[in-house]
Amino acid sequence: MNASLEIPPPHSANLGALLADLMDEIGLTDRALIENYLVPLLEAKETKFVHDRGRLKEKTVQALGIRHAALDTAFKLRGSYAPRNPKEAEQFGIKVVVVDRGHRATQSM
Repeated sequence: MNASLEIPPPHSANLGALLADLMDEIGLTDRALIENYLVPLLEAKETKFVHDRGRLKEKTVQALGIRHAALDTAFKLRGSYAPRNPKEAEQFGIKVVVVDRGHRATQSM
């Protein structure tokens, strides 16, 4: 295989598209990643070992750390979080204007 892959600089706009195409080519489509990896993580369990009256016992519990990380990943993929960069936030079309009504002049009749 003599195909070469030209990787653009890290901040290039083409890098994201290039990586998405490459992942699709090797079978890591968005659907495959969600169905095969993300969804199972949302149901992850782990085994905890505890001492009880001198005996070692094991208990299967929900793997909350893994589930939290999976949910965080899902929300990031969906764009559910507010942008951290103010410049990026400007692109969402929501503007908050705070009006200080405490300093209004009063009218007398």
